[in-house]
Amino acid sequence: MPFTCSDIIKIVLAIILPPLGVFLERGCNADFLINILLTSASGAFWDFKSVERRWKFELGGEIWF
Repeated sequence: MPFTCSDIIKIVLAIILPPLGVFLERGCNADFLINILLTSASGAFWDFKSVERRWKFELGGEIWF
C-alpha cells in the first residue's frame, strides 16, 4: 500500500507533536489522553534534568549524563 500525501503529513505532524498524530489516527479517546500524559511527563523530566545540569555547572560540580 503506497503512502499518500495525507500519510506523509500525519507522519511529520506526529514527529513534531506526538499527541496530534495520535489524535489524527485514533480520535479523542483513552489513547490520546495517555499520549498527552506521557508527552507531558517526558517534557517535565527533560526540564528537570536540564535545570540539574545547569546547577551543577554553575556550582563547579561534575556533570554526569
